[in-house]
Amino acid sequence: MKFLAFFLIVFSFSEIVAQKEIQMKLESGIENAALQSILMFENITFETLKFEGQLKKRQYQVAIKEYKNGELIGEEILFDGTESEYFRIKTDSLTLQMITKTDHENLYIQLTGNGFSSRKLHYKIFPEKGNYVVKDFLGAIDFKTVPSENSFPIYGIITPTLYKDGSSSYCAVAQSGVPPEKLVEKFDIPHYFLIQMRFL
Repeated sequence: MKFLAFFLIVFSFSEIVAQKEIQMKLESGIENAALQSILMFENITFETLKFEGQLKKRQYQVAIKEYKNGELIGEEILFDGTESEYFRIKTDSLTLQMITKTDHENLYIQLTGNGFSSRKLHYKIFPEKGNYVVKDFLGAIDFKTVPSENSFPIYGIITPTLYKDGSSSYCAVAQSGVPPEKLVEKFDIPHYFLIQMRFL
């Protein structure tokens, strides 16, 4: 009986933990090959964010952090779901789209969702070290458990790390696990952005 009671307690605790977990899945691009080619030609990225878990009746915020020479020089709220009850999540799933566009000197970012678009943020960029590319932090895995309350990174907008043999890599940076303020020191990336999210 004691073993059964212990098992039920452990099982119940596991169920509670599982209910609080939020799974994040990220998808790049769109299925229409012709339209995807046009987006690539225009240096536009279209990223889909999908969340599953204990989300109903919750709200969320998405922020952009800008780093230069290893220091945080700015942070802006791209989207604040607490501004209106309209944005309160109505089910235990949430799908958003992150759209970015770059040219030689500018970066534009916008978030879209079910019937809304965030404001469009604009930043100056310095592509001397290479093109700025949107990279996620999932690596080879399909989905990731994210914090139910604390902020977590979604994407980095980075230039590549350059090697002595002339090759370069974006993935080595995004999937390194190096703290944001150390990227310039480790990979010689003087300017980059982090997109973070938080459920409330």
